[in-house]
Amino acid sequence: MTAVDLERYDNFLFDCDGVMWCGKRAIPGSFEALNKLQEMGKRVFFLTNCASSTTKNLAKKITRRGYRCTAKQVFGSALATAVYLRKRYPSIHKVFLIGQDAFRRELESQGLTVVHSSDFPPGQVKDWADLKTIQPDSDIGAVVLATQMSFTYHAACYASICVQKGAKLVASSHDSYFEVEGGVRMMGAGAFVTYIETATGQMAEVVGKPSPFYMEWAQERDHLDPRRTLMIGDMIESDIQFAHNAGIDSALVLTGVTKEADLADLVLEPTYVLADVAALLRTN
Repeated sequence: MTAVDLERYDNFLFDCDGVMWCGKRAIPGSFEALNKLQEMGKRVFFLTNCASSTTKNLAKKITRRGYRCTAKQVFGSALATAVYLRKRYPSIHKVFLIGQDAFRRELESQGLTVVHSSDFPPGQVKDWADLKTIQPDSDIGAVVLATQMSFTYHAACYASICVQKGAKLVASSHDSYFEVEGGVRMMGAGAFVTYIETATGQMAEVVGKPSPFYMEWAQERDHLDPRRTLMIGDMIESDIQFAHNAGIDSALVLTGVTKEADLADLVLEPTYVLADVAALLRTN
């Protein structure tokens, strides 16, 4: 394990699941470390690819666990996707969403009109002949993808037609899975993205980690200096790759997806390797 020189950094970006908590269990010492960093005058932010909760609700969750957090400290992929669309495609005003209701609210908060699969009458598509009746709204400028519990074949076909008629394909993340209690893997946003990419032959624009968009947004909104910023995460493919893409230092913690046994096979080296978030302080 390597010691972190805290004097080198003003800004600390934390992934959540596997870093701050695992399921419903807070990782020991993690929130105490955040409070200590704040006492030291450091700026703390949270970067998560979770699109099933609003930034306000994520901030409340973090606060309940022991660190007083504001929504502005949370970079969630749902709001990030809405901001991305506003910045990259200001002419787009209506989107089709495959995602949870919280995602819908974040898109609407940025002035976007949302068509959602839950708006369709149930049982509208029963056989192949019914597929011919699907007529997407011509005003839809983007198909937005994340995880959706009530995902249907009808929604997939609607999204596919929209993209083939020229709508942009934008994903909150490309995380293929997320883990629940006991380490069981469930389909993440990436599984839905691959489904639509395969059907349309179009590759999605990905907003969440490892895309550097979070950092671009943070630099613009919060004036973060990349040279004074450290990303702390548990996944090489998303967290550490994000740091690499954004040009910032990274710390890999071993409380989530990546374990000590995996260190010998890392394809991308983090700046630091830590047992957990609390080790940010213990190693100094």
